Amino acid sequence: MTIEMSEALEQLETVAKTRTAKISNKKYSVQVGAITKMAPQAVVCIKAIAGVNKAILTEQEIHEAIENSELITKQNKWSIYKYYKKQVIEAGFLTEIE
Repeated sequence: MTIEMSEALEQLETVAKTRTAKISNKKYSVQVGAITKMAPQAVVCIKAIAGVNKAILTEQEIHEAIENSELITKQNKWSIYKYYKKQVIEAGFLTEIE
């Protein structure tokens, strides 16, 4: 059985689009301050989170903010956020509280 490369790529894209994000019940405290020395994608994530205008957010609310953000990427937006999450927390913009 031979599969054309374009068919294989199309199947992979379909699988990637249908996967659901793993979202926990964690809550985070949001601290908005000066954004310095961070990757542009991390800055867009921070701005999206800050745009919710709440002091405490659930991971579901963060997920919705990221998915509705202006983040430009070929990858899944949530994957980009998860990649930068540690930096965002270390910079003091988010604190896990639960």
